[in-house]
Amino acid sequence: MSNSNANDRKFPRKEIFLGMLYKYGNEWFSADVRDVTVGGMSFITSEQFAPGEEINVFFGDSNAIGSNDFNTEVLRSEVLESYSPPKYLVAVKLTEPNDKFVRDVEAFLKIQESETDKA
Repeated sequence: MSNSNANDRKFPRKEIFLGMLYKYGNEWFSADVRDVTVGGMSFITSEQFAPGEEINVFFGDSNAIGSNDFNTEVLRSEVLESYSPPKYLVAVKLTEPNDKFVRDVEAFLKIQESETDKA
């Protein structure tokens, strides 16, 4: 992900390695989440998206994010040429408030911050 948007972010973003599912059209796909923030996330997938497209995201229970589903909007999609076949890093934002996701991400960020402070 380019750093050009890093200064535009409203909330801190933290790296995470977590699986998720998303529904695009009538099909479900799996993806690997790479970072989260209370306002969205980015994930790696084999599908390319255009900005503005809507994706329904689903999380099963994990240590970081509890079971949840919500709608997102694509902000950008970048090809990751290091994969063969190519994959895409897709950044999305929540399109509607989701208090459970926000609480889970805030708790995850606090845990990560306290572990960094201990190191």
